[in-house]
Amino acid sequence: MNKKTRTLLISMITACLCLALIIGATFALFSDVFSVNNHLSAGNLEVGLKRVSYQECVLNAEGELVTGEKDTTEINLVKDSSELFKVTKAVPGSWYEAEI
Repeated sequence: MNKKTRTLLISMITACLCLALIIGATFALFSDVFSVNNHLSAGNLEVGLKRVSYQECVLNAEGELVTGEKDTTEINLVKDSSELFKVTKAVPGSWYEAEI
């Protein structure tokens, strides 16, 4: 087999492989199946919220941030929601800790 025939044979095999790859990729693209199974549930969800700690930070007369004592009294905020937003002067460093 001379060089010209061998080159022609290799290029034909390469073209056939490329054609097979294009046909296979097109088939894979258009034969994909996707299904969605949605499940909808109805019911009652009871959520509770209680304050587990409160620490107040205030500014003193010199403008310094002073941290007060930490109040660890647990308060059920479902029964008494007035305790949730008891902060009169919000300053950086004040926060609530709550757990559900």
